[in-house]
Amino acid sequence: MPKGKTKTKYSPEEYIVAIVMTLMLILCFANVLSRYILHLPLLFTDALLGALFPMVTFLGAPIVCMRKRNPAFTLFSDMLPRKHQKYVELLTTIASVILFSFLLYYGTMKTLDYYQYNTTINALNNAPRWIFSVCIPVGALLYIWRTIQVSVSAFKERTISGAEEDER
Repeated sequence: MPKGKTKTKYSPEEYIVAIVMTLMLILCFANVLSRYILHLPLLFTDALLGALFPMVTFLGAPIVCMRKRNPAFTLFSDMLPRKHQKYVELLTTIASVILFSFLLYYGTMKTLDYYQYNTTINALNNAPRWIFSVCIPVGALLYIWRTIQVSVSAFKERTISGAEEDER
């Protein structure tokens, strides 16, 4: 490996999202080809893509948080003096955890309902709906975990850098 380059480590959710997005791309392309060449749509692809989209969304949110790519985290805190930034970050962390806790709870309740009442997706050969909806509580739980992980890391960095500035 060339000097100065580090190998990027990917999280499990990044691999899952990459696989699901690749599958979605293949399905979309197959559907387009089917419509233009055979003049017949592949109906199951619409249902499957609709079922996979929340999976990508809810597993993609923790990735954005983990990679610190969410502009909402720093949009307002960057305008404040450095000593006040940690309070805004703490507030956004608490708000994110509360929001995704609601998603975790209600997503779990909905998934359990789908499981209990054996709800299926007809267009997908009666596939159980709970298999696709389980990504909502799992994604919410991962987001809560990643948010806390990133916030604790940022707080430690600020504490260390603040202590170094005090020594000068």
